[in-house]
Amino acid sequence: MNVSGSSAAPDMDRAGGAIPRIRARYLAVAAMVVGIVLLVAVLAALRIVRLGSSATDLAGAVIDPPMPATDFTLHDQFDTPISLSSFRGKVVVLTFLYTHCPDACPLITEKLHQAYDLLGSDASRLAILAVTVDPDRDTIQQVRQYSAEKDMLNKWHFLVGPMADVKPVWNAYGVSAALDDLASGQANAAAVVTPTPVSGNGYIVDHAAPIYVIDRNGQARAILDVDFAPSDLVHDVRALLH
Repeated sequence: MNVSGSSAAPDMDRAGGAIPRIRARYLAVAAMVVGIVLLVAVLAALRIVRLGSSATDLAGAVIDPPMPATDFTLHDQFDTPISLSSFRGKVVVLTFLYTHCPDACPLITEKLHQAYDLLGSDASRLAILAVTVDPDRDTIQQVRQYSAEKDMLNKWHFLVGPMADVKPVWNAYGVSAALDDLASGQANAAAVVTPTPVSGNGYIVDHAAPIYVIDRNGQARAILDVDFAPSDLVHDVRALLH
């Protein structure tokens, strides 16, 4: 997976396939540019003004003024319907992942795990939501297995559903997803709008992975990126709890 600001995935070229692969990577880069533009547009709409905590006591990129977080309902790893609005009174951390991701998603998952543990008793007043960007492969069973492997089974809600249900959530939070077919060396730039599985499921998903921090009143207050430190997330959660 190539998350905004991260390096490209390792080259998969074989003899005679260099030129098609290079073209495919250009298409993937173009797809990610579209995703970055969408995310920037959302951030601009939310009037994110600066980084820092001097005035707001938040470590992430501050959303000023705070904006209502768009509600949605999807099913988690226990096949339980979960609505964002059901967590009023708790701080919510919202991000976008997929279980077949080879790099950034496991890293984000591990950082969320560390932050959860660092929070101690305050973790009971936190809800972590991860929305799939790969609805065709991320089934209830798949995200339950992933959650168990990452020791997150009872620490978050990994939310899945059909494309018709997850795509509006992506749009609301400025997230795009583009498929890169590893088998044929062809990037599906059009999948920024409507991802579909490719032959043999041999694909990665290029996508943005913002980490939203939402306060107890359902207001989006800050965004962190893939390079966030668990201690920064802990700081922001506690700042919004008190």
